[in-house]
Amino acid sequence: MKTTTSLWLTALSIPALQLGATAQVTVPPGFDARPIAQGTDLQDVEPGPGGPAFGSDLYYIDSLATPNILRIDPDSGTPVPFASVPGAVVLQFGFDGNLFAAEGTNPGTDGDVWEIASDGSATLLAEIPTFVEGIAFSDRALFGSALLVSEFGPDTIKSIDSDGVVSLVAGTVGSRPTGLALGPGGNFGWDLHVMDQSGTIFTVTPAGDSSLFAGVDTGASIGSAETLAFGQPTTPFGEYLYVADA
Repeated sequence: MKTTTSLWLTALSIPALQLGATAQVTVPPGFDARPIAQGTDLQDVEPGPGGPAFGSDLYYIDSLATPNILRIDPDSGTPVPFASVPGAVVLQFGFDGNLFAAEGTNPGTDGDVWEIASDGSATLLAEIPTFVEGIAFSDRALFGSALLVSEFGPDTIKSIDSDGVVSLVAGTVGSRPTGLALGPGGNFGWDLHVMDQSGTIFTVTPAGDSSLFAGVDTGASIGSAETLAFGQPTTPFGEYLYVADA
């Protein structure tokens, strides 16, 4: 029997799009949450950057759909097929404003990273030997212009430049690293934050040095920590680092 999962829209006065849980969604006062799409195996979600190419549509992965990457126009609210990258588990906008998808722990796939143009066509950018579970884009001088990925299994962090050249950033970061998020400055600094599957969070410098940043209490029932996201100081979510548990 297949389990249906839902994609949720969380909003205050202007839309702020998030991927939520399958059942009850708890949001801060003044927000509301409602499902905007359903699927059988929802993975990552990425809001469009605006502009003529990708617009402000919402892009998301439903692993069991064909094609498996869909988009939702904010005006119509209707999901439509967009691109096909079998095995994709994470999305990230990056070089030239294009969308990138990386393959994760699905049978028959490795960690290939694909570049997706606005017409939905996908081109292989780089090959990662095992699985990718996290992805972030750096456009800052600290890490250079690069896609940063977490390699599930070898526990490494790698960078991919716009030509598809793969370089090692750091080796053995936690156990099965998943979520990645670049520090927003301020109290968090600018380093890369990496979370492993147990919910332990590390910081990684451009030199490849990693150190423990935070650990989730063992009583917190983290079964499979997946993603990291920084709240914006100017929003009700504030200057916090948020953790999503699958």
